Amino acid sequence: MLNLLNKTSKKQNKPITKEQVAVLIHFCFCNAQDLYEEAELLKKNKKFARGFYLCVSALEELAKIPIVLNALFLPPNDLKAWAGFWKRFNNHEVKQRAAKKYGQTFLKNMDKSYKDQIPDSLPINNLKWASLYVDCLDGHPIRPNKIFKNDNRHVSSIFKITKDRLEGLGRLHSTLDGSIRFVRITKETTIKMDGKDFKELVATYFRDHPLKK
Repeated sequence: MLNLLNKTSKKQNKPITKEQVAVLIHFCFCNAQDLYEEAELLKKNKKFARGFYLCVSALEELAKIPIVLNALFLPPNDLKAWAGFWKRFNNHEVKQRAAKKYGQTFLKNMDKSYKDQIPDSLPINNLKWASLYVDCLDGHPIRPNKIFKNDNRHVSSIFKITKDRLEGLGRLHSTLDGSIRFVRITKETTIKMDGKDFKELVATYFRDHPLKK
């Protein structure tokens, strides 16, 4: 097991091929689906705090999909850019920001799966940990299951948003063939940002914009 952990993307910053990008995206979707199904089981058994935690984790897995797509445009020999890419892939707050932003533009109007959004002001990372660990509120010890209840609006909202996102992204990534097609189309699409080719900007971004500690 320890040998396995030494081979993860946190320990290694290896480049991946477009074929591996497709598999990684599909696996992210599958794991998000598993996490949501397990969250539903917890909810049925009135374990709302843990269900909330798994829904946030599922949304983070889905947020990896747009992050992973950037790997299609990174030069295999640009090790600094790959290091920046994998740091973002593994950073919870980066994934939570991506989860808040994804689908807010044209998808929001075209697809009902993105109608409900996570509010920018919602401290989702703090709520995630509050759903898992005991803390003190105003000096008084409190358990997560006393905060997260069935009538908690954050609980009902996060379950609905997660289910909707899975429905929307499932049309693209519920099968490996679907992810392969999506990767091929993305790779062939020309995207401009401020008059520049997006593909040329990606490596610069991951290389020159390290995460703040």
